[in-house]
Amino acid sequence: GAGHQRRVRVVFFVPDTAMWDVFASIYLAMQAHPAFDVRVVAFQRQGVQTDLSAAETHAFYAGIGVPVELHGFDGNPVPSFGPADLDVAFYTLGSAAYPRPFQIEFLSLFCLTIYIPYGFLQAAEYEYQFNQTFHHAAWRVVANTERERDCYAHYSDRRSSHVVVARYPKFDLFSGADLAPPERPVVIWAPHWSVGLSYPRLNCGTFCDIYHDMMMLMGACPQIDFVFKPHPLLSHGLTISGFMSQAQYRDYVNLIAALPNVTVYEHGAYVDLFERSAAMITDSISFLAEYVLADRPLLFLD
Repeated sequence: GAGHQRRVRVVFFVPDTAMWDVFASIYLAMQAHPAFDVRVVAFQRQGVQTDLSAAETHAFYAGIGVPVELHGFDGNPVPSFGPADLDVAFYTLGSAAYPRPFQIEFLSLFCLTIYIPYGFLQAAEYEYQFNQTFHHAAWRVVANTERERDCYAHYSDRRSSHVVVARYPKFDLFSGADLAPPERPVVIWAPHWSVGLSYPRLNCGTFCDIYHDMMMLMGACPQIDFVFKPHPLLSHGLTISGFMSQAQYRDYVNLIAALPNVTVYEHGAYVDLFERSAAMITDSISFLAEYVLADRPLLFLD
């Protein structure tokens, strides 16, 4: 009718359930606002080996009450989006992780694209982190810190005219409440995926050096509950580095999961886990920064 304005059509493209925390607070705010029509699209991440199944993905979103569309799992095709389908698209990884019809470079031709990195960009990988084609194609790039914005200005061919500095979205999920600690301390072990030559320029993963010692530590400390929270690509990194096959890694995970004080947490949101933990052991540079708001001890392995 006359004067009618349709709602803004928004799509969140989520490559892995572990990355949902990036979008959670934004999604909830948009979903509650009458101006937006919001969709969540989950898909099989491209270019890596992942064991995240369609069923597990569906169960995760069902558990948090978020309607989701699943695409590209089990070899199924992904749909194409056009100007009649969406106005705004949110991203959290570079284009290599997305099927071509979902990539920023393509959708930017007809809709507003917003890239929010899934972690703090702290590694000395400046071209990779600030100067890829998708960075240039995006309508807006969100910098989580002033330092990141300055890095775009220095390293990106497009500089920083399209970069905005905003509060890191995951931090919106921290309750800030003085939570009572659990009866038994919960210690997170969060190994990164960049082991050996899987990513030579980064190479911060220490899993290959300590996996046996960590299993012995967990067995020797029955008074502590351990949560094994690997990077979603750890299995991929171990395989391409030649250190472990998929089957060997799964055998290891099953061994530690059999311990009465060990929980395996391979996918899914994790801010709640941070808040109920007593400490974390990690070699992940992003987790080094993200765990600050938990205000608990962190042992960083280098």
